[in-house]
Amino acid sequence: MHLTVVMSVLNGEKYLQEAVESILNQTYPDFTFIIINNGSSDNTGPILSEYVTKDSRIKIVTHTETVPLVEARMKGLQMAETEWVAWMDADDISEPARLEKQVEVIKQYHDRLGAVGTWARYINEEGKILGNRIGEPVTPEKFFDLYSKNQAIALVDPSAIVHRPTFLKLGGYRPECTPAGDLDLWYRIAEKGKLILVVPEFLIKYRVHTGSDSVRKTMLQRQKTHFINYNMRRRRSGLPDMEWDTYIKEVWSSPLYRIPRLRTDLAMTLYKRAGLYFGAGRYVNFLINLLSAGILKPSIVFKRILSQKLSSSLPN
Repeated sequence: MHLTVVMSVLNGEKYLQEAVESILNQTYPDFTFIIINNGSSDNTGPILSEYVTKDSRIKIVTHTETVPLVEARMKGLQMAETEWVAWMDADDISEPARLEKQVEVIKQYHDRLGAVGTWARYINEEGKILGNRIGEPVTPEKFFDLYSKNQAIALVDPSAIVHRPTFLKLGGYRPECTPAGDLDLWYRIAEKGKLILVVPEFLIKYRVHTGSDSVRKTMLQRQKTHFINYNMRRRRSGLPDMEWDTYIKEVWSSPLYRIPRLRTDLAMTLYKRAGLYFGAGRYVNFLINLLSAGILKPSIVFKRILSQKLSSSLPN
């Protein structure tokens, strides 16, 4: 089964070679690797040009102007000629068996499957492991359980392989859901009757640093997550999606709705910053952020620390 791997890169020279090599060294070699140079002004272009001469699986698309990540990915997906497309980010690292393990799941479930992701290790700028991201559903039974309860079904986005026909039929990512458009996509794929599954192995290293969107846009991402969850429940109740402006005006404006969520969101943001400070050896800042998160929402900090302790005991 031939795959397409799509990666967009913008001024990514610092981590680019490590990311590219991690794909080229996969134990599953049957893929085309489409890389979108998304308007880079650093040494990204020359690095990619060198790789093209080394490996015929690589195809480079160069944008003279930068477009949003979802648009760059869409370009790569439209170029793909395969049924399944794997995402990759230019600052992450895929473990050697990542694609092989995911292809095993695809072959097991075939057309029943809409997307498959993996567990992840969080790393910092230097590659130091900060924590783990484990998640469900790892079985169809768990998928249906989560779906029936309207609970979150979320993949680590750059670990995902998506069913291209389903993605295109749904229209792909929706701009109004950025920067949490992947969550909206997983929900809509599930609502089309397709399984969303997770390989229960740490097969990607997900880099978090001060320049990454997951850090810079955490509060906006959380606000969009509430919006996406709200609309997910509306759709499953037979109601149409609410537009973003209407949601802000009619739902988010209510203090009873907004304040408890902001409290949780700020606690999660502080916890994330604490992890970055710990990885950088800035222990005073680490403690300040961790304690602040704990004061705002003790249950968030307790659950996340417990999750890290449990996942650290799992095999690599």
